[in-house]
Parts: sequence; structure tokens; C-alpha cells
Amino acid sequence: MPHLTLPHSFGDPVLEVWITASAPNAKLLKTAGKPVPNPVRARVLLDTFSGQRIDGLLGRDVLAACLLIYDGPGQSFTLSF
Repeated sequence: MPHLTLPHSFGDPVLEVWITASAPNAKLLKTAGKPVPNPVRARVLLDTFSGQRIDGLLGRDVLAACLLIYDGPGQSFTLSF
């Protein structure tokens, strides 16, 4: 299972991610003669509801397929997917 272990600041687990069309959706768009959107870089907050400036949330629907280990004393978190 791939995983990320990253430090966090101010108690908020924030990830820099690229959001893009899935391969099946990109294929459907191409088949329909429509452009495939370019990937977009975003900062997303793991679902802690803090006030930090973010572009999106990794919510429970996504986290349900992951293993999230939040290490408060070590000030890091690991996301396995």
C-alpha cells in the first residue's frame, strides 16, 4: 500500500495534491471530442475543520479507503492508500 509521511504545522495536516480527471473519465471526454481538463494543484486539509486557508478537504468518503495515522507528539501524519 503506498503511503506518505509528512510533518504538519500548527496542528493541521495539509497535503499538496494534483487533481485530475480519472483515466476512464479522460477516455470518455476524448471519445466525445471534448477537452480533458489540465491537472490542478491544490492544498487540501485532512478532515479536521480548522480555519487554515485550503482549496479542498480529503473527507471521510476518501479517507474510508485509506489508513490515516495522526502522530500528535511527533507532529507528523501518515496517509496510506
